Amino acid sequence: MENVYKNMDKTLWDASVIAPQASDDWLHYEIDLIPHLQAMVNRGIDEGDFAPDATIEDFYIDYMNYGWEIIATYDCGVEIKNLSLKSCIEK
Repeated sequence: MENVYKNMDKTLWDASVIAPQASDDWLHYEIDLIPHLQAMVNRGIDEGDFAPDATIEDFYIDYMNYGWEIIATYDCGVEIKNLSLKSCIEK
């Protein structure tokens, strides 16, 4: 989450009142997964789970899961729209 939210002012948490802040605002995120995939491969190599010559080209995304955790029994929900995953090859 630290990679997604960074220091955005659109967080739903207000530490000064220690409570979630409801919002009807849509938040837009674009994330370059390549650095995260490279970090995963590097860690897998370092921990011995992947072959030493493994590269991100050896992997693909075949599953996605949404989930969240909240600190109490709030009545809440989330809507996701316009979800896409794009693959771009730079030459």
